[in-house]
Amino acid sequence: MKNPMAQNYLQNSFIVASAAFAISLGLTHGVSAQCNVWEPVGAGTDSTVNTFAVFNNQLIVGGLFSSAGGLPVNKVASWHGSWWEAMGSPAPSATSVLDLEVYNNQLTVGLGLSGSVKLWTGSSWQTIGSAIGMGSEVGALCVYNNELIAGGSYVSIGGVNTPNIARWNGSIWQSLGNGLPARVI
Repeated sequence: MKNPMAQNYLQNSFIVASAAFAISLGLTHGVSAQCNVWEPVGAGTDSTVNTFAVFNNQLIVGGLFSSAGGLPVNKVASWHGSWWEAMGSPAPSATSVLDLEVYNNQLTVGLGLSGSVKLWTGSSWQTIGSAIGMGSEVGALCVYNNELIAGGSYVSIGGVNTPNIARWNGSIWQSLGNGLPARVI
């Protein structure tokens, strides 16, 4: 887990992988573990949760959903312990929020279809660098050596030819070696 607080929460989908296949197992949307008993997190979401992170002591979830606890949201929402809050729209054209990561004390999202990485300003989402382009996706984010690493399915990002993986140093996108020959998930 990225944060000890997050260990008490369970995504609604697990990916079970072997050398030959991966199976997605759907579970109840939004549940938490308290004393070995699984309980709903509010009324949950209306569709798949792909990822979650703890940011400013709140559980942030991202995925395919359009409501959380009955509240209209657009693929990302925050849980305040007893209620859900919308967090704007990272990208109306994005199919889903694929990953969340805290970088330099700021929340970032990796998006499907619209192919971009966005940063939460506290009131809206801002593209980091430039968008990758329609049909591309950023499905994996992590922080390594104080840089944000973005993996996915793309040819270039921020004008830099770096297939499927790149690093953001806080100012510009840079290649990570020669990139990777296949999609990063």
